[in-house]
Amino acid sequence: MRKKIVLFFILLIVTLMCVNAQEIVPEPTQDPNAPYRLYKTSNIRIFIKLETATGKMWMIQYSDQDDARGGVVLNHKNLAENKKNIDGRFTLYPTSNIWTFILLDQISGSTWQVQWSYDENKRFVIPLY
Repeated sequence: MRKKIVLFFILLIVTLMCVNAQEIVPEPTQDPNAPYRLYKTSNIRIFIKLETATGKMWMIQYSDQDDARGGVVLNHKNLAENKKNIDGRFTLYPTSNIWTFILLDQISGSTWQVQWSYDENKRFVIPLY
């Protein structure tokens, strides 16, 4: 009986490891100094496109249906205003909230909360002081 229990737990652990291994999809390598970068969201069809010199952002959605693909503006304002526009200046960090990222100006240290949503009224980019 003891051997059956040990065997059961070994099979359970191996099964869980296989399931977790299948879920891991490596992120493509991105140049941190590129003019544009794409960031995954928790939604499989939504990415955030960031212009790394200015902090401008778009929510990008892909789909096999024409009416469900495209992009919307998250932030149209140059957040490096009165500062030098340098590729790689801005980067995004995911948070534990699936709808929220933190935008960081890697030169000045300024930060913004970036909220993406399907609902236009729930999208925003606000400074964090």
